[in-house]
This record gives sequence, C-alpha cells and structure tokens, in this order.
Amino acid sequence: MKDLEWYLVEIVDPTLKDFDEHPTSRRHAFLACVVTCHAVDYLAYPADPRSLRQQFEHQSPAFKLVNDVGHA
Repeated sequence: MKDLEWYLVEIVDPTLKDFDEHPTSRRHAFLACVVTCHAVDYLAYPADPRSLRQQFEHQSPAFKLVNDVGHA
C-alpha cells in the first residue's frame, strides 16, 4: 500500500493537476488517463491487476473510458 500512496502523491496528483491547468491539452489528458488507469496496478500488487481493472470498468463507465484511453 505504501507504493500506491507514493504513486498517487508523486505521480497521479501532479499529473491530474497539470491536466486541470491545461484542460484543452490532448497530451495532458492522455497522460492523466495513463497514470490513473495504472494506479490499479499498484492497488492490485502483487496480484494480477486484470480482474480488478475489469471490476472497476464494470462499476464505472468513466473508469472504463479512462482505462481505454490509457491503454490506447
């Protein structure tokens, strides 16, 4: 869980802040999706994140969109 906390604070939060400051930037939007969807990898570790990712996609159409873009 410590790695997830680090990832959220050091990677996700600043990247989302950058996107918030540049809402029309495709680059910032794409990077925000990449770091957000890959937070599941840290959350699931050491297990394979696929089933957790599928569960989140089923529960949230917004996450499914972010995940699809982040893996494009």
